[in-house]
Amino acid sequence: MEGRWIIVEYPNGLTQGYELARSEERGGRTLLVTRQDHGLRIMGQQVEETYTPLRRMEGQCRFRLAAMASTMGGD
Repeated sequence: MEGRWIIVEYPNGLTQGYELARSEERGGRTLLVTRQDHGLRIMGQQVEETYTPLRRMEGQCRFRLAAMASTMGGD
């Protein structure tokens, strides 16, 4: 997972990407660890930003892994 990006869609419809450092198995679940602090606090049905602009949103975040694509040059 290292180097892949996770796309987070906030309850208000905004999206933001975070680079992954690694993934870990914990208690039968997969934990995705971001390369830098994402600054989010998720508590049940509320999402709070711990950095500016310090928004609070009701609802759940959705997460998806960004697709990987590459191109190869011709001769």
